[in-house]
Amino acid sequence: MKFRSILCVAAFAATSLFADDLPTTDTVGWLKVDSTAVSTIVSVPWIQVGTTAGSVQVAKLVKTDSLKADGGVMLYYYDGTAYKAWALQTVENVKTWVPASTTISSNGKSITATAPTADFPLPRGKALFVYRPNGEADGYIYLYGKYTETSPASFTTATGSADAPAYTLIGNPSAEAVSLNKSGLFTNVGGNDKIMIPGASGALEKECTYENDEWGWWNPALSTLKVGSKTIKKPGRDTNVSIPAGRGVWYVSRGGTATVQF
Repeated sequence: MKFRSILCVAAFAATSLFADDLPTTDTVGWLKVDSTAVSTIVSVPWIQVGTTAGSVQVAKLVKTDSLKADGGVMLYYYDGTAYKAWALQTVENVKTWVPASTTISSNGKSITATAPTADFPLPRGKALFVYRPNGEADGYIYLYGKYTETSPASFTTATGSADAPAYTLIGNPSAEAVSLNKSGLFTNVGGNDKIMIPGASGALEKECTYENDEWGWWNPALSTLKVGSKTIKKPGRDTNVSIPAGRGVWYVSRGGTATVQF
């Protein structure tokens, strides 16, 4: 994961990643999200350059310069009840995120994504999907925006049940990994709630449950034991879990209505 916090972006006028954002005297940052996945959950770590709002327009967050246009690259945002979508297209010779209506097919189910307004704001601390049909071959993912030390506003997760789980996308708003067990990060967690953490390939890497006021997962190689010349891996509950910088996770409510405060 690469992070840069830049005091005066004008010094990078020759860098294409910032060409559309000049000039500004804001402290801005850009973050490369290393992922080979077709679908990558990315966070909203920044706010809008030139504003003090707690959000950023999608057209300003995910840089277009390093991605291929007109080949099916999309952004999807889930607001807790419905999906919104943008397609990366060439408009008057400029790569542009264009609001789009589309149908997503996954695991035998079809989901309709609607076209939001062009200036739809993404709240800091939330997350969205970058869909690249050819994975990394469709280009690299960079996030761009104004750096702020102010904590994002708290929010509550959607409330589900054991029979009808509810899903909320949560994004790391920091330039460093954030522990799921950071003091005060989650309150009012349901005993059966889960957090799903994907790996670099996009597949589920960790399924975290809440026990004894801590998030953890069943790690098949939590520790090792030396027996003669052999090293044996010992499984166990691992509470050393975090959301990487630039990434997001699914919070799955099976009864809880958690408050999230980064």
